[in-house]
Amino acid sequence: MLFILFPGFGDDKTKWPPYLIDLLSKLGDIYYPPNITKLNTIDILRYNKKINDIVGDRSDIIIISHSVGLWFGFYYAKLYKVKKIISIDGTVIGNYIMPVVNHLISEGKTFPPLLLKLIEQSPKRAKKFPVETICFRNLDSEKEFNNRQFVKESKTIGNYVVKFYKNKSHYQHRHKQVVKDIIKTIVA
Repeated sequence: MLFILFPGFGDDKTKWPPYLIDLLSKLGDIYYPPNITKLNTIDILRYNKKINDIVGDRSDIIIISHSVGLWFGFYYAKLYKVKKIISIDGTVIGNYIMPVVNHLISEGKTFPPLLLKLIEQSPKRAKKFPVETICFRNLDSEKEFNNRQFVKESKTIGNYVVKFYKNKSHYQHRHKQVVKDIIKTIVA
């Protein structure tokens, strides 16, 4: 098994917790893609092609993505053989992202130019994920948890499953119970 770990924006391989890495390394090999913030520009499709050129065509790839890394995993799985995607608090995919970004900009939030370039390439319409995708989502507060209009335990939409956690932070993979759940998902 080969795990490709797509980090969030600005993160590198040091942001993946050692506990998770230790457990993954017992199940297979790990590939850390180059940190995107070290690049001058980003083209998701070319970036993924370079990764595939390195790892080769394999049928045992599992993508683990954090935050905006889900966009990379989504495109990689559309282009190459992947068993499944495990997303940790993956960034929204679909037509929702630009209204959110525009709202944040109107409130004075600034974004690094590279991130804006990346947002321009985000998947616009994702009615269906290319492979089984399990998303571990964090809900930050009791209010957010109680006001959601969807099932809190888990929700399945086609081949996309969402599992919710409360108050585990955007970096929920730093919590041992979440890591155990991720590993259970891999070996299931």
